[in-house]
Amino acid sequence: MDKENPHLVIKGLRTPRVRRRIEEKPDPAAGTIDSQRPSPARQAKEAARAQELADALDSPYYWWWVFVRESEEVALASKRKKVDPAVEKLAKDFGNLDRTFEDWWFRTGRYLFAQTRPIPAVREMLLGDLSRGTSEERMFLEVPLTIRRATVIRQINKLLATYYKPEDSSQRVNVFAHSSAEYDLIRSSKIRLTTFAQFHQVW
Repeated sequence: MDKENPHLVIKGLRTPRVRRRIEEKPDPAAGTIDSQRPSPARQAKEAARAQELADALDSPYYWWWVFVRESEEVALASKRKKVDPAVEKLAKDFGNLDRTFEDWWFRTGRYLFAQTRPIPAVREMLLGDLSRGTSEERMFLEVPLTIRRATVIRQINKLLATYYKPEDSSQRVNVFAHSSAEYDLIRSSKIRLTTFAQFHQVW
């Protein structure tokens, strides 16, 4: 037996050397920057959220929230006092108004004012869409793309003339008449956001 290394030779037989396991300690500074940096998808999501909030703050929806929040009748309804049924429904739909506008908007507001179905618009139809059948509110057209664009437009206008009255040609389509939001605004170009701020100061 080798006295200096008893694990090396025993009765002429060699045993495996005992190797020291070296564990590399991770560098605490390594990967810190990458781990703290949000992914591109998260950055895009946060940017979209920030833009949505900015748009909401700069819209009549913000002032709608302000006036409902300070309404005495809504406050009574929130305390389950007897009020007008319409006010009671309003208080229930708007929920907890003690939160900040940002919190309220992303938890409640965006869903109250969201369009649950798209506003009617001209779009391309796929074969799968034809399975829904016809409707009095829309028509299906077959447009050959091998003829001149001017010819296509002229023929489409000729078909539309059979559905639209002559006096309808100059009228603007009221897209908000097709709104599917729980709460919708009465659109008027005469009312500005500064007017809401002035009303709030007087109120």
